[in-house]
Amino acid sequence: MKWMTAWLAGIGIFAGTQTITADTNIVITSLGGNGSLSWTSSVPGALEYQVEWASSLNGPWTNSWLGLDRVFPTNSAYTVHVPMFYRVTAVTNNMTWTYFNGPSDSTQDIAFDGTNLWAVSYASLYYLNLTNGSVIRSITPPGIGEDLQGLTVDGQGKLWVVSYQTDSAYKINPSNGEVEDSWLTGGPTPIGLTYVPYEANGGPTGSVQQEEFIVSDEDGHRYVTEITGPRKGADDGETPFGAGVRNIHYFNNADEPDYIYMTMFGSKYIVRFLAETWELDRIFNGPTDYAKGITSDGTFLYVSDWSNGRIYKAKIPPRVIR
Repeated sequence: MKWMTAWLAGIGIFAGTQTITADTNIVITSLGGNGSLSWTSSVPGALEYQVEWASSLNGPWTNSWLGLDRVFPTNSAYTVHVPMFYRVTAVTNNMTWTYFNGPSDSTQDIAFDGTNLWAVSYASLYYLNLTNGSVIRSITPPGIGEDLQGLTVDGQGKLWVVSYQTDSAYKINPSNGEVEDSWLTGGPTPIGLTYVPYEANGGPTGSVQQEEFIVSDEDGHRYVTEITGPRKGADDGETPFGAGVRNIHYFNNADEPDYIYMTMFGSKYIVRFLAETWELDRIFNGPTDYAKGITSDGTFLYVSDWSNGRIYKAKIPPRVIR
């Protein structure tokens, strides 16, 4: 994803243009006395434009009125930062993907454990070097089927995987492959699984009281399961885009809203939602029509291809502030 900008002084004096890449341009042509802002653009693949403002050319830039819309009385003198400079930003869906080969010819899902990647293929789980995909070790948990699908890592570093054959989720010890717990996912043919940490819901890091898992099934339903609590296998509605969803990943980020990423079957699209509301945030061009698994390490997205086992990598696109 690329951002291209042009800016000018808010009092109507044209101040110049700035472009992030040399071969694309956004040019602000006028800021009229009637409050109209005009620009031209030759940005290829632009998804949308947004107008931002700042009190200084050094920023910070925003398009939110937060801080101006509600000023509460505290004393008799007040100071706020008002728009003095404006810029136009274009957002494109261009992402640069690289890849390394996965552990087999079909990688169903992947999960980041804080250091490296886990990958699931058929009946086995593989621990992979994050840089080049080389196999560090592998485990084959007993008695949980040979068609394992969604994979995630919980807050204690344990693996969880769903079985398409048994309609269940299994807690796996990553050291020895021992099955430590299991539960029915709530619906048939589960294919996606992601872990939602307690701190994402406002609680302290490390607590297991409100930790949750979200499961997506082949028919487009989603189910929420609490480790402890009344919502084991609770139907939580439809996944956006229904049965096309192939896997899901909850991304907990302290600096931005929490996201849910989804891979879409039969297309290159990767879809990002705001986790709290399931509001569509962005659609990206992925690396393959056969994207299955998805995870992130906080900086990069990783996508697995079930048709050839490759694992692709690209930098996480920035948030579009609304």
